[in-house]
Amino acid sequence: MRFIKLSEAELVTLQEGHKNGTQYQFRNRCPCLVFSHQGRTVPELAQFFEINPITVYNWFDRWEKSGLVGLINQPGRGRKPILSLQNPTHI
Repeated sequence: MRFIKLSEAELVTLQEGHKNGTQYQFRNRCPCLVFSHQGRTVPELAQFFEINPITVYNWFDRWEKSGLVGLINQPGRGRKPILSLQNPTHI
């Protein structure tokens, strides 16, 4: 089993990120790491968050590689806007 061990400062940072994060996905990833620190297994986390266990492992990898920044969605992800304010035909 794989668990994330957090320092007290990291624990507080993730709890604050869960409360004050601007992205839904980021706010979802923070408590996942906190629960892992508390001893929850990856299958339990995957079931609780209704995601694939591989996704949980990916979150763990991103945390270990980049820290808090690794949990934030990177630019270019998600659906691109259909309308543009720079296009006069859309206005």
